[in-house]
Amino acid sequence: MRLSTILYALFCLGVVALFTLAVMRSYSPFADSHPGGGARAAGGVRGAHGPTHK
Repeated sequence: MRLSTILYALFCLGVVALFTLAVMRSYSPFADSHPGGGARAAGGVRGAHGPTHK
């Protein structure tokens, strides 16, 4: 294997790892799973942001 192939494979693994991390740490600001309903802004602060309709 050439060095460029190994570096490209490491780059691809890094992209996949970052994508997986983003998926694991993401949240849905429009989810109704918490008590009280309604959307929450970043950090769990209630507020109107983005579309407020369903």
